[in-house]
Amino acid sequence: MDSAQASEKLFQACKLSLINYLKKLERDTEIEIVPKTVSNQWSYKKFTKLTRLIRKKVDEELAAEIVSGWTQSYIFHTRGWSQNDLTVIEVEDALPKVMRFIDIIEKELKVEKEMAIYLKKHLFQLDLDQMANEIHEHSKTGNISLIFQSINMQKDLRKQLNIIYQNKYGEDLTDVLLKNQKGCREHFS
Repeated sequence: MDSAQASEKLFQACKLSLINYLKKLERDTEIEIVPKTVSNQWSYKKFTKLTRLIRKKVDEELAAEIVSGWTQSYIFHTRGWSQNDLTVIEVEDALPKVMRFIDIIEKELKVEKEMAIYLKKHLFQLDLDQMANEIHEHSKTGNISLIFQSINMQKDLRKQLNIIYQNKYGEDLTDVLLKNQKGCREHFS
């Protein structure tokens, strides 16, 4: 196996350990953390958010190891797999951080109702008010990528976001897109 394949297998192992931890939490606490209605449940951003949330609920030393391991696994994914830019020695040197991450997630994190409730409340929760603020700031610069990300949201969330945006800024998000036609053209070109 080359360094690229090893890097990606380790990144996938980290993601799998996080998914299995959530499944174990859901099974043992009987709390649904991952809504069945959510499409595209797992993205890099969602895994990163999950690790940040877990980090907030553990002691500082464990938190530092979690951050270090997840960061390294992402480096494996981007530099090791996507760019094929890590040597075997670089992968071997960083391997302990990633293995420690997997050990923490699989063996040391407690399966507690408190953690399940916390993750249920925060993992798939969107701060629509904050999103409206960010869209407003981005629209001033012509950077509309956040608007397009919002369009990919479920219809009911898009409606809520549009209402919040209208109340805060007196403008419909469709009008914001129309004002940024140049950015739209670039986005679709």
